[in-house]
Amino acid sequence: MSSEAEEEEPHPKKLRFSDHDLTVVLEYTVTDADDVGGKGRLETKEHPMYSQKLASMSKFVDAALTVDMKEKETRLITFHGVTPKEFETALGYVESPAKVLTMSIRAALDVAPFYDQYDFTSGREICDEVLSAYIMKQTILNEDKKTGYSMEEIADPENITDPDLLVDVIAAAYKYELKKCLDEGTSYLQASLGVFPSVTMYTEAHLRMLHPLFKSRKLKPPFQLNAEEIESALYPKYFSLWIKQRYTPVYASILVNGAIPGADGSYKKVSDTCYQSQNRRHRIEKTSMHGRDWVITDANRSPMRSVFYRSPSSRNSFYPPKWPWIPVNGTGYPSITYIT
Repeated sequence: MSSEAEEEEPHPKKLRFSDHDLTVVLEYTVTDADDVGGKGRLETKEHPMYSQKLASMSKFVDAALTVDMKEKETRLITFHGVTPKEFETALGYVESPAKVLTMSIRAALDVAPFYDQYDFTSGREICDEVLSAYIMKQTILNEDKKTGYSMEEIADPENITDPDLLVDVIAAAYKYELKKCLDEGTSYLQASLGVFPSVTMYTEAHLRMLHPLFKSRKLKPPFQLNAEEIESALYPKYFSLWIKQRYTPVYASILVNGAIPGADGSYKKVSDTCYQSQNRRHRIEKTSMHGRDWVITDANRSPMRSVFYRSPSSRNSFYPPKWPWIPVNGTGYPSITYIT
């Protein structure tokens, strides 16, 4: 009798490797190179999963499987607009804490919409932590005070702000309700919008992305406007023009001090993106090098010309900033003076 009972007992491994009881259907659009209309074709892919595991990650899945919805009966969940790669990447970060250690800012921005749409609480928390940590590393450049950071900290590549990425992160924090990142981001923006040269990082396109934060009163402009003016669709354009007009220097030439021998001296404007030294041996210019920031180079016309100094996060500034300038192939920390 006992031997029969032993035979009927399930093997432990069978319990561990039970069959999946849920099918996840990914529904996404694929656009071919020869697709003239651009509509693409709809494709699907099925992923067998364990319902209890997925429900523990997603409140959306948990609700669908516990209330009287069709998913409870069909044991089938559809994620719309999610490719297999996006799904696997998003699940990977939730399932493996070790992967989070190497999560890039762009990766966090890529998976945040999925976590938000399908209510993956832990996934949203991961994005919030990664993106808020990024914001906290960003420097605020204030030429009037020049305090808060050493020149070595400003020159650290990890601390050089990419304005496009910065705005993407803060806009995502607002859209997907990433509280910690949004708090850090609004604090950073409020401080940087009121000082030069940090304020010159922001373009009209950036301000359009950030407009919802102004309309919700999470941000205040550094000038007086009423509620109707702030909510106007023209507000980003007005703000962009205000930045350009307020920080347009009056000058006939530029004087560089503290640079390598030969680079000091007076520079005359050649074009909107180039100033040439009096001895014609160096230039202050904006090129594709070093993030399109303003740089001090030699006058060699070759694309391989030497870059001696860079003004970090200055790509959107209409004029070469007075400060800061950090060494690339030069030494010391030069400054610029506008000569009237």
